[in-house]
Amino acid sequence: MAVNGGAGSASDADSDDSGGQSPAPPSPPSVVKPRDRSASLPHLSMHSSGGQSSDEHWPDDQHHHYHHQHLYHSPNCAYNGSAAAHCRHSTPLSRTTSFRVETKSYRMFRASDLVKGELLGKGFFGEVFLVTHRLSAEKMVLKELYRVEEEAENNFVKEVAVLRALTHPNVLRFIGVLYRDKKLHLLTEFISGGTLKELIHDLQRPLSWRYRMSAAKDIASGMNYLHSMNIIHRDLNSQNCLVKDEGTVVVADFGLAKIIATNNRRFSGGGAGSGGKRRDRRKRYTVVGNPYWMAPEMMKGKKYDEKVDIFSFGIILCEIIGRVLADPDYLPRNSDFGLNKIVFKEKFCESCPEFFFRIAFLCTEVDAEDRPPFETLERWLANIALYFPTLHTIPKELMNEIVSFPDYQSALRANRRRRPHRTRR
Repeated sequence: MAVNGGAGSASDADSDDSGGQSPAPPSPPSVVKPRDRSASLPHLSMHSSGGQSSDEHWPDDQHHHYHHQHLYHSPNCAYNGSAAAHCRHSTPLSRTTSFRVETKSYRMFRASDLVKGELLGKGFFGEVFLVTHRLSAEKMVLKELYRVEEEAENNFVKEVAVLRALTHPNVLRFIGVLYRDKKLHLLTEFISGGTLKELIHDLQRPLSWRYRMSAAKDIASGMNYLHSMNIIHRDLNSQNCLVKDEGTVVVADFGLAKIIATNNRRFSGGGAGSGGKRRDRRKRYTVVGNPYWMAPEMMKGKKYDEKVDIFSFGIILCEIIGRVLADPDYLPRNSDFGLNKIVFKEKFCESCPEFFFRIAFLCTEVDAEDRPPFETLERWLANIALYFPTLHTIPKELMNEIVSFPDYQSALRANRRRRPHRTRR
């Protein structure tokens, strides 16, 4: 359930029919029966304020380090991306530290600590309210679970487990939990600007190309962080991207997120110089999310991996470019569930910079292997944010890199097919 809208539901009993015995993905903390639920609370590593919820228990942003390689180029220096920049393959999901190791403390509230305000949204499993802390007047968002099915509880506890591990300026900030009436409730930061979907379709508000590219960069940055933490969002859409007052966009709603198994085996993220054949990490996980943003491979019930999030991001880019609804009645699609690029370009790209819609087209490729990873997307969009506002263009080398990406991917796959397999001794 999004803060400002509902989302699909799904059981997390994802199957793996990929052939051999594969390590099972880490499961979220188990949900015990309501009468025993209190016994599980210490396992969530909470900071209980004992009712006195003082500011000292809030996460201190200056002590949270953003563990991501910055790929920005100074506008005072020549762009040095070139074709070799393709070699910067995405951070391998299976080589990063498991998100479960990097959990942080958070607060536990009592019902008497909070004053419930307006209803912000309603989904299949619960409701979202604006609440205010009685002492500090801090505004927060309370997500209440009102359905008691095991599936709902599993998804809800998993969202708590995922959110409590994340610290990034473009990911919704988790604050704490409220335990009331034998149920666990989630508290996050309040984002007052509404959803990205609402902003896109409020045609009374002009959106410059500079801002649209900045919003895209924010989402790519948050998603790159999630993928580096072994998390597939699986429900990325413009309703689950929230806009702060100053315009920054944050990624939210992790109820359908999937945690990738980490087995410490090296594999390539799709770049040259990867040092080996890319290990196929696709599995036949559950089909979840909103079909308007859903990747073709998931829509068809095929095996998939984190690349499904990149397709969803591409659809969001199309929404941003054309200020058009993701509904196929408005956003032109093909019978294979891909984007109809010819029609989209004719209808919505007259004033759009070419490099921007080319990035959207790359993200919406039907073949998942042809989609650039979020690490590459963040780097492209970060450089665009540096150069475009002042030059109204981007360096030729960067444009060439974007244009040549499909050919590069094709050559890379051909090279893999030619590489002889090693035989075990």
